[in-house]
Amino acid sequence: MKKLSYPFLSKILKTNIKELKKIIGQKEINGIKYRYPNHNEKKNILIRVLKKINLDTQIINAKYRKKIWFDGWNENKKKFIKTKDKKYLIPMYYAARKEKVFRLDGKFIISDKNFEIKIIKILRKWYAKKYMVKAENIYEFGCGTGHNLVDLNKILSDKNFYGLDFVKSSVDIINSFKQNVGPNFQGVLFNIEKPKVKFKIKKNSVVLTSGALEQLGGKINNFVNYLIKQKPKLVLHVEPAPDFYNLNTVEDELGITFHKKRGYTSNLISILNDREKKKKINIINSFKSPFGSLMMEGYNIIIWKINKKKKK
Repeated sequence: MKKLSYPFLSKILKTNIKELKKIIGQKEINGIKYRYPNHNEKKNILIRVLKKINLDTQIINAKYRKKIWFDGWNENKKKFIKTKDKKYLIPMYYAARKEKVFRLDGKFIISDKNFEIKIIKILRKWYAKKYMVKAENIYEFGCGTGHNLVDLNKILSDKNFYGLDFVKSSVDIINSFKQNVGPNFQGVLFNIEKPKVKFKIKKNSVVLTSGALEQLGGKINNFVNYLIKQKPKLVLHVEPAPDFYNLNTVEDELGITFHKKRGYTSNLISILNDREKKKKINIINSFKSPFGSLMMEGYNIIIWKINKKKKK
């Protein structure tokens, strides 16, 4: 088994080792081990992925899925409020990934079933310390169970955290944090597809989306326009996007095929590039997902800010 190392981690996070060591401690990477599959294992993985693509029938952003999201987050809510155990904030679909096959730096790897959860924590701490330290408020749109916000609170406990989602069970979870986590949380009912233009983002704020825009099937134009008008300090997306795949590898070819089959949002980069050409925003960093699940890479990093109009 290989151990995750600072040189390799700095490579996939597009940063230098010195900066990385200031943010991520040795203990945080020690427990992450993995190996590459042998020839027969990789052949079986490819067959499994192809079968999953062919048999998949999920329709992203279908109306019936609102109830699925409500019920899913409601299950998390009941367990968390009853036990106060933060493990119940981890979305069920992470726990359901029992195949122990993931992606790392564009290649299939075999690890323990918690690999994705462990490395998400590292990614989260990296972007929190690098991009969120100077902000007063953190807004996560499409926050689900709020697990990102709870972990961000451990890293940046002096911030105010706002969790926004389009189903009430999610909002209820965030508001329960006031009693179970800390007073600096607020849940807000908000539909990204149809933004509440009257809802104001406070000054000196960072906006986060993580696997949320993917669910809108490309209907994100209004939300991007909303953010531009709100003028947050920074916007940070952790989202799948077909633009980052390398179509010269079988892993990435299968990833983009699954992305398109599901109907995940595919126009995030093109919309942001358009706004940048119009000088409304400035994309300050973007890079390919350092890791992913069996089927795809959903953790591409895209960071942008609003261009301030120059005074005449």
